[in-house]
Amino acid sequence: MHSYTNFKSTVRPILFLGLLLLATLVGGWLTNTNSAQAEITKGQTRKAFLSGSERSEQVLREIAQILKTMDGRLARLEKLAARPAP
Repeated sequence: MHSYTNFKSTVRPILFLGLLLLATLVGGWLTNTNSAQAEITKGQTRKAFLSGSERSEQVLREIAQILKTMDGRLARLEKLAARPAP
């Protein structure tokens, strides 16, 4: 019985280390298989921001275009409203 106890006390740490090594290998393999692979590319270079007068001119042109559109729509509504009711 003494030799069996010696055998158990020797095999347990070896078995524990083997299972620990196996768990480490499986854990490492799982983390590698779930990782994403991506290609790194340079983005577009940003243009410098427009300075005050350049920005203002563009904004004012957009506002003028919106006002022209609204004016046309309002003129059509006024024509519809001026028609006599059937």
